[in-house]
Amino acid sequence: MLKLKKVNIFDVLYIMIGCPWLFYMIMTSRSHTVIKTILLFSLVMICVTEIIIKKKALFKRDYFIYTAFFIIYFSVSLMHGIISGYEFSLKNDFALIQYFIITPICITIISYTMNLEKKRSFFIWRYLEYLTVVLVFLDLFSILLYKKGVSIPILDFIKISSNHTTDELSLRVSNEVSLMFLLPIYLYMAFQMDKLMIKDKIVIIIIISIGCIYVLLSGRKITELILLTEIVYIFFSKIHNRKIVVKKIFINLISGVIILVSLFYILNYVSNSLNIEDIFNKATSTLRNGISKNHIGVVKRNNNLIALFNLWLQSPIWGNGLNSYAIESLASSKTFWSYEIIYNALLAQTGIIGVTIFAIGCVYILKKLLKKYKKSNNEKYMAVFLGFLSFVLCGATNPLVYIMWPWIVSLIISDEELEISEK
Repeated sequence: MLKLKKVNIFDVLYIMIGCPWLFYMIMTSRSHTVIKTILLFSLVMICVTEIIIKKKALFKRDYFIYTAFFIIYFSVSLMHGIISGYEFSLKNDFALIQYFIITPICITIISYTMNLEKKRSFFIWRYLEYLTVVLVFLDLFSILLYKKGVSIPILDFIKISSNHTTDELSLRVSNEVSLMFLLPIYLYMAFQMDKLMIKDKIVIIIIISIGCIYVLLSGRKITELILLTEIVYIFFSKIHNRKIVVKKIFINLISGVIILVSLFYILNYVSNSLNIEDIFNKATSTLRNGISKNHIGVVKRNNNLIALFNLWLQSPIWGNGLNSYAIESLASSKTFWSYEIIYNALLAQTGIIGVTIFAIGCVYILKKLLKKYKKSNNEKYMAVFLGFLSFVLCGATNPLVYIMWPWIVSLIISDEELEISEK
């Protein structure tokens, strides 16, 4: 008699709600906010319902203690800033409540619930891989359409900013923050080809080939430097690995050749399509100019840095309030507290204690991923470790650490239960 497989209704709901939410979060930046909010609220409600029905604790003990302390401290810091006279209105500054109260609660609930069933983290890992393929294809395709002056309404959620001169190349898509987390993951996996199935090898070659082309086109300095650093790290770690065998070297070498050949042909096609000669040299020039002390972006950040440092000196331990700002050097004319150099701003606003609390959360995730990698020797954990580390480092010059989904994915992977074969 045919035995029907039992269906978990919550798994079905998570696929119906969670998959579209993650798709929108990865593919879009500030657009489709209403849809993403509705999906997020629905996802959290499903998580809470499952927790109640299964009679589980709403949070793991360490999650609860950290999240509660995080919310309490930053809420008090916000009140301190308001009392001190720094501007605050729900209309303009609701993002502070979203980032420091709503976001940590959602991260904690969703990441904890996803690991109530073993197979969910595996599904998320696979889904993330295919989403990344779609992401790099759509981004490159959108850039090609943009340069040709063609507009497709269905792709309007991808916004493009352009600055192409004789010595600078900058073509950036609105969802590039997703690539700052995802590309380091698959760049690392590209060096583990001997451990992957054929279909995974093909997918990763596509991601790295197109993704690296985009990084060159974007002119995003921090991403370029981090990816180059990662390549150097992986290369030397492989050299010092005494267990490496000839077969592995051969497979990784062949994979590298395939990626380089793919890069060459795609780069050549993109160069001709965009009518941009010598893309590589222009990208190099953009990187060199971008880190020059005379570059307008560097000058602006340096001015913000000095002003925020002086603000921090006024209250180094507790900070001046979550919504505080250096009035003589603002980065935004609407949300005064918002700066691109987030960590410097956070130090001035919440003091040494606030930065320490934030750093503890980052270190917690990184330590768990590293511990899982050492225990299981599963390269997935090291890949996510590097992806999350890149995400945090890129946040030093880009306001992206407030984005929720990389925290959720990293926590889910770091907290998943190891299979018996991995232990």
